[in-house]
Order: sequence, then C-alpha cells, then structure tokens
Amino acid sequence: MRTGIISIISPKKPISPAWISQGECLETGYAHCAWYHPHYKLSAISAVEVPDKDIGPEYHLSVSKSGKRCSAAEAAFMVKQFGLTDAIEDNHSSIARNFWMPVAEDKKGIDCDCKEHEALITEGDFTWRPITKENFELGMK
Repeated sequence: MRTGIISIISPKKPISPAWISQGECLETGYAHCAWYHPHYKLSAISAVEVPDKDIGPEYHLSVSKSGKRCSAAEAAFMVKQFGLTDAIEDNHSSIARNFWMPVAEDKKGIDCDCKEHEALITEGDFTWRPITKENFELGMK
C-alpha cells in the first residue's frame, strides 16, 4: 500500500544493510517506511510527522520485536541504527516504543507539554501514557 506522500524531509533509514525495507505499510498521511531486521526480529516504522506545530516536523521511530515490546537495550540499538540518539522516548501504546526527535537542531530536547497532564504507567524499564479522551483533548489545546 502506498500513500504517495512526497516529503522534502525523508524518514531516517538504518545504517546497516541487514535491515530489509518493507515499504510504506499504512495509510498515515505522512512520509514513512517500515523496516525489518531478520536476525534480531526487530521491526521499525520510520516517519516524519508534525505532532506539535510549535516544534515543527519531527523524526518518529516506532519499534517492536515480533509484534511485542522490545527491550530497552534493543530499542537503544535501533535508535542508534537510525541515527536518532538524541530522540526522546514517548509512548502511547503498551507495545511499541516510540522515539521523537525534531528536525530543527534548536528544537532538540524539547519534550511534549502534554506529558504533565497524562496518566503514566510504568512497567519495568518501560513507561507509557494511554490515549484517553481527556488526554486527546488536552493535547488539542
């Protein structure tokens, strides 16, 4: 399935040739590409999105392992593979780990304002904030 989205800013690609491109995988409305590492059974969706107009476009990397949550060490490996070591982890799902990094250098390190209003769930080394109607409405303000 192809979205046909053309973006002047391309999603990040992994540095290792071991990753297999799975192409575009979802109708998302933004530029993205799915990747798979057969040796480690790791999956990633690399995208460019604009979740916050004040920050502008951000690289987004969503990572998992065989449809389940990957470990913190595996996530660190993937972030490095995609050149996103300055990315901030911000999860709204109990499965995938999601990393965000603004494209603009001067915006790096800025965290989402919505975090202070959202319920936080901690499971070992993994934290996430469920998407609720209240959280969604707070984020829209």
